[in-house]
Amino acid sequence: EVGPSLIRKLELLSVNMFGHLAALFETAQLELIDGKFEFGFLGQQVVLGDEITPDTLRIWKDGRRLDKDVFRHDLGDVMTGYQEVEQRLSAQDVGAVAKRLVQQGAATDPYTVVCEVLPQDEVLDPEGQAIFDVLKQSGVRGLEQVKLGKRVALQFNRFLSGQDLDQLEKLGSHLLANPLIQQWQFYLD
Repeated sequence: EVGPSLIRKLELLSVNMFGHLAALFETAQLELIDGKFEFGFLGQQVVLGDEITPDTLRIWKDGRRLDKDVFRHDLGDVMTGYQEVEQRLSAQDVGAVAKRLVQQGAATDPYTVVCEVLPQDEVLDPEGQAIFDVLKQSGVRGLEQVKLGKRVALQFNRFLSGQDLDQLEKLGSHLLANPLIQQWQFYLD
């Protein structure tokens, strides 16, 4: 289902994919400025649904644009930039770099992933109900429900791989939450 939970998951996945790609391009002395990722479903699994090329990324070398912006802004021959990107990446052992990044993660400034755990809608939440009652008595208008849960903040110094994200999801339902009575989701803080 497309909703806030999926959007938060895609945001986390996009940030981590971008971090790994930026590290990969850095090995070729290229700067990854930004990019776009399009996702889809293969059954129940979220998958990348678009190519990763200079058409979908902004790639610079010493301030020079080597991507589709060359065409967009009429800055010269777009193929020259594409060929430079291809040559620089081909000079690297991209497979080995990618494998290392998946195994170790790309280093980054610390960032926080939050696991939010709340009672399932059908589960009695006495603490939440008590807070609800006090807020209603205090004159808060329009309040329909209060759920009391927990917030688990996980700080990382490396971008997470897809395997790491899958592992987090498994741990979320086994370690951080009880899926019989609680709902949970991960998101960037």
